[in-house]
Amino acid sequence: MLLGGCGTPQLFYDRTELRHDPLPERQVRALPEEILRRLDGRRAVWVDVDGKETVLNAATLPQLPTAELGALWAALLLGRTGGEYDMRIHVAGKGPSPISVLIGGNDSLRILSSRGDAPREAVLTEAKIRERFGLQRSFQGEWSEAERQALTESLALLQPGELAVLRTVRFERSQRDLGRDKAARYELDGCLARITLYPAGAGFNRYLFVGDVIAPRDAVLFPLLHEIGHVVERAPARRALCAAESHRVAAEKHRSDAWRLRDQPARYHALIRRHEDLVRRYDELIAEAERLRSPGPVITAYLRALAGQPPPTDYGRESAQESFAESFALFHADPQALSRARPAVYRWFASGGHVKAMNAAMAGILEVDEDGVDEVPW
Repeated sequence: MLLGGCGTPQLFYDRTELRHDPLPERQVRALPEEILRRLDGRRAVWVDVDGKETVLNAATLPQLPTAELGALWAALLLGRTGGEYDMRIHVAGKGPSPISVLIGGNDSLRILSSRGDAPREAVLTEAKIRERFGLQRSFQGEWSEAERQALTESLALLQPGELAVLRTVRFERSQRDLGRDKAARYELDGCLARITLYPAGAGFNRYLFVGDVIAPRDAVLFPLLHEIGHVVERAPARRALCAAESHRVAAEKHRSDAWRLRDQPARYHALIRRHEDLVRRYDELIAEAERLRSPGPVITAYLRALAGQPPPTDYGRESAQESFAESFALFHADPQALSRARPAVYRWFASGGHVKAMNAAMAGILEVDEDGVDEVPW
């Protein structure tokens, strides 16, 4: 499949897992002849851990380390024109090796070696994570040390404006198995927002990584960042829903107070008028929330930056919202990959375009406190 128009291949980021049993070294070392046949004249370059580039041919192909040879073989079998593949290749008797393979629009290949994973964040307790990132809601479920570490690393990649809308989002760990491809989910139920991590997340790192091959990161960061992207793009709608909820509570309080003071006509009628104003504003905010999520100002601004190009991943084709969430995750987890695939989108994120669109949409959406006094927005 070509991601592009008029038959012109577009670069994209391919998150397909290339699942495989550990590769027997003897079998892999016998591949060069078949690899040369499949290359069929296509240019292939190996970039070693020191950045040295070697053009691969009959003389140099046998110099390729076993894991890199296996990655090249997998890319030739399963890779697509324009795709970037961040894979962990397993060789029998050895640990997994993170390797990137980039297939150009002209079908040339670059195989990039790695020295190993990036240094990890310290494993923090829930209390320390919440304190460091300003999260107000308690975590739900049982989070392993590895999962708390991955969440910490995801949050550490965010900008202050992005973290601000996560303060009241609840993070949950569910034991429900939604399948091997569903690692996390964002749900918005009225004002209540939560990101749930599922068991599949623990297995994402077996065959994949994210980030630059120079410093690979745990693959589960991508789905976590993807769901955080949904928090950002739906933040204006959520703000309106939370404001609506505060108006509903205040309206009920004024009606209750009015009933208690029904023997004092002046105060009773003043409270009823305030109750009616709050109900009217509640209805307006519910309508505003609907407008803000179909598709919403953040998505509208993102689509302008995308300028009619396809999303940077296959899954982004599901909807404009999924396209944004994929780009958001890629911008934070592997900004250079997004810059290669969609440079204009990368520049939009880098300039804070998404945060500006989000904040502009939320400005002026006010909540009320229990006394009916307007509060400042988020």
